[in-house]
Amino acid sequence: MRLHHIQQLKQAGEVVYPHKYHVSISLRDFIDKYSHLKNEEINEDVVSVAGKIQFNFIHIKQNIYFYFP
Repeated sequence: MRLHHIQQLKQAGEVVYPHKYHVSISLRDFIDKYSHLKNEEINEDVVSVAGKIQFNFIHIKQNIYFYFP
């Protein structure tokens, strides 16, 4: 019942899950704009990005190693 109601709101053009944070650039645009930067290279731009981070991790001994699929 809830999923049906959410689907109806989406079809009506309503924002069902609005951002809680101000977003100044999409993640895709962020990657396109800043992927040329090298490690430890600094850029003075101020941007805000929001999104869900999904990752897998491997725990080996006392260290945790993260990798992104």
